[in-house]
Amino acid sequence: MTATATVPRPLGNSTSPALIALHCAAENGLAAALCLLRNPAATAADLHRAAVRADRAADLLRQAFASQAEGAAA
Repeated sequence: MTATATVPRPLGNSTSPALIALHCAAENGLAAALCLLRNPAATAADLHRAAVRADRAADLLRQAFASQAEGAAA
C-alpha cells in the first residue's frame, strides 16, 4: 500500500484583509508563547501566559478556517 499526499487547496478568498489579520494575530500569539516557553528562567506565571496566548492563537486559527469554509460554500 502506498501513501498518497494530498495538497490542500485554498478555500474562499485567502487574500481578504480580515483573514490576513486573523492569520497574523495567530502567528504573533504563537511566537509570543514560544518566546515565553524558551526562557530558561520562566516562572509559573510565564507558562500560564504562554498557554493563554497559544489558546487564543488556536481560537484565531479556528475563526480563520471557519471564514474560509464559509467563503468556499458561498
